[in-house]
Amino acid sequence: MAISNPPPPGIVVSALENDLFRHGLAGYGDAGDPFRINDNVITAGSLVFYTVVAQYIIVELHCLMRLASYRYYEHNRVGQNSDGVLRIQYWDEDTQAWIDWVPAITIAVGVSQWRAWAAAPAVITTRMIRAIADVLDTGGIARVEIVELQVRGT
Repeated sequence: MAISNPPPPGIVVSALENDLFRHGLAGYGDAGDPFRINDNVITAGSLVFYTVVAQYIIVELHCLMRLASYRYYEHNRVGQNSDGVLRIQYWDEDTQAWIDWVPAITIAVGVSQWRAWAAAPAVITTRMIRAIADVLDTGGIARVEIVELQVRGT
């Protein structure tokens, strides 16, 4: 798969290894408990929650990295409809703007488990990603909850 936003000539970009993301810089933003997005803790109560559409979490990487896939750890929440939607964006160094990378992830909440790794629509290079709530779950609690989000390179 071709890189949708290749780095400048002469710049070597490594594929992000999952362990670097998990143990990298803590997430921040206006969603609830953003630092939990990549803290490598998958126990009950260790989750990120979005209560308003457009809330976000940003994770800064240690350097410019190549990303190709993602997965998340879903949360078992009784009474939810599994219809909350997140979007993942990346920071484009050239345009200095957020660009949609994974436009719609419907967050299932039926079982506490890792979802399978999914190929993103494009391989990208970036220093930051952002996860934004686009649709809140319409079940008992109007919010989106995930335990962990992970991204990795090719």
